Amino acid sequence: ATPFIKFDWERAVSLYKQGQFREAIAEFRKVLEEAPDHPDSWKFIGLSYYQLKDYKSAIQPLEKALELKRKDNRNDPDLYRALGQSHMLLKDYDKALPYFETLARIQMNVAANFYLLGVTYSNLNRAEAASEAFQKAVKLDPKDGDSWYYLGVAHFRAGRLNEAIAALRSGAAADPANVETLGLLAESLLRQGANESDEKKANSYFEEATRVATSLKNIREDAASLELLGRAFLPAKKYTNAEMTLSRALEVSKPPSATLYFNLGFPHA
Repeated sequence: ATPFIKFDWERAVSLYKQGQFREAIAEFRKVLEEAPDHPDSWKFIGLSYYQLKDYKSAIQPLEKALELKRKDNRNDPDLYRALGQSHMLLKDYDKALPYFETLARIQMNVAANFYLLGVTYSNLNRAEAASEAFQKAVKLDPKDGDSWYYLGVAHFRAGRLNEAIAALRSGAAADPANVETLGLLAESLLRQGANESDEKKANSYFEEATRVATSLKNIREDAASLELLGRAFLPAKKYTNAEMTLSRALEVSKPPSATLYFNLGFPHA
C-alpha cells in the first residue's frame, strides 16, 4: 500500500466509525481506485450501505469482499453475518440460509448465530431445523429471551404445549418485559388447562395464566392484553374481574370482535 492509500484508508475508517456512512463510502471508493482488490474497502462499503439500511446495495460489495478473502483462505464471520442479515431483511430467506449455516459452523460458540439460523429456518417453514437451532442458542446463552420465545412458538405450533410452556417460562425469566413471550405463555397455559382432566392441575394452569396475563397488561394495556386477561379470569371463575376487564377491552377495541362479545357474555350469565 502506498502512503496515499494508507492515508485515505484511515480517513475512510474514521468516517465509518463516526457514523458518516455516505462520506465513508466515497472515501473507500477512492482507495479502490488505487487498489481494486482491497477486500476490507469492499467490506466497509457493504457495511456502510447496511448501516444506511440500503440492504440491496450492501450485497454486491460484501460478496466481493468475501470472494477476495476466500482467495486468501481468510474466514471473516462479519461478512457472513452481514450478508445473511441483508438477505434476511429483504425477506430472501433461501439466500440468507447458506451464510448463516456457514456462520454457525465457523463460530459454533456464539448463541446469536444459532438464533439467526433458527429465524431463517422458521421463515422457510423448516420447523424441526428451527427448533434445533434455537435449542443450541439457549444452551449457549440461557438468557437469550428471543430464542426461548421462538422455541416456544415452534412447540406451540406443533401442539407440544408442555414444551412450549417450559420454553416460554424460561423466556419470561430471561426477559420479563417481552410482551410476545408473556402473551404466548398465557395462551399456552389456558389451552393446557382446558386440556387437563385433573381439576386441581387445570386450576394451577389457570392461576398461572392469570398472573402472566396481569403482568402483560401492566406492561402494555391494550385491547389484546385486556381480552387475554379477561379470558384468563373466566376458567379461574373470577367472574367480576372477567366482566370488568372484558368490558374495558370492549371500550378500547376498534372494532370489537364477535369473540370478545361472546366471552363477555359468560361473566354476565
